[in-house]
Amino acid sequence: MKSRFLNAVHSFVACLAVRAGIKYMHEAIRQPEFHLFTRLLMDDIAAATPVPRQMCEQYMAQVLLRLSNEDLPDTTERISSETCRKVGKYIFPILQDAYSRKVSMKRIILPVAAWLLAVREGASESGQPYHAKDTQSALTAIQEGAAISGILGLENCEHTELVDNECYQALRDMQTHGLLATVKNYSEGGLLNETASA
Repeated sequence: MKSRFLNAVHSFVACLAVRAGIKYMHEAIRQPEFHLFTRLLMDDIAAATPVPRQMCEQYMAQVLLRLSNEDLPDTTERISSETCRKVGKYIFPILQDAYSRKVSMKRIILPVAAWLLAVREGASESGQPYHAKDTQSALTAIQEGAAISGILGLENCEHTELVDNECYQALRDMQTHGLLATVKNYSEGGLLNETASA
């Protein structure tokens, strides 16, 4: 529960925020579009997590409070450091359960794709410099446009292709429509270029 509703969600918000050029976590979560997206993202995580919904709800409420607390300022650049390791440790297990429980991966993948864009371009969407802190091998693979599964060194498994395809789609949506429009669209359920995810 902690890894999914604290560690993973913090990473998700930070990944969106560095692409948006937002410095602090509480500033990011207070943006209406990011707040709604994060709430819906946590719903997806809860649906993919094999524990009672009530337990998930308690964690979700605590995480939103913590993220929005400006008395505990934390930078998005710090939280987004070592994202490749965090994806492998915290986020990929969520994707595995989402696949097995037939939960859409789209919102789960979008923040990671936003981070990949920020790393690839070395900047936020508005052009502010972004200096990713991760292993050199991961950063090189991202710069070369490797698939997310290759970047993470994941074994080829039943849902690897689906994860890669969802990531490519999220990248295309952000490059075509911009980050904010894509976040809003994924939140409203009218997912751009909807494809089956299970």
